[in-house]
Amino acid sequence: MSTTPTRDLRRGLATAVLHAAGAVAGLAIAIVVTLNLHIFAGVEDGYMATPAQVLERSVWVLIVDVVILIAVPVLAVALVLRLRRARHEPDRGTSPSPDV
Repeated sequence: MSTTPTRDLRRGLATAVLHAAGAVAGLAIAIVVTLNLHIFAGVEDGYMATPAQVLERSVWVLIVDVVILIAVPVLAVALVLRLRRARHEPDRGTSPSPDV
């Protein structure tokens, strides 16, 4: 099957949509983890705490918040990319059959 520009455009668009969905899902998970971290760390207002209140409690909690909010969506996009690549690549464990 030949690849046409329309097919490449669709594949690129599908990849972009999947990456965006992975980033949004990763961000949602990161927000939940961050809010639970605030409660666990004992920030006074818990999940309703502002960044200033978190900073008053501990600079390290705020740094961990930022790392989580950046790293989890990036890892989610990387996971989507890896799963998509694994699905579309041929199996490397099999060798082509020799012509007899």
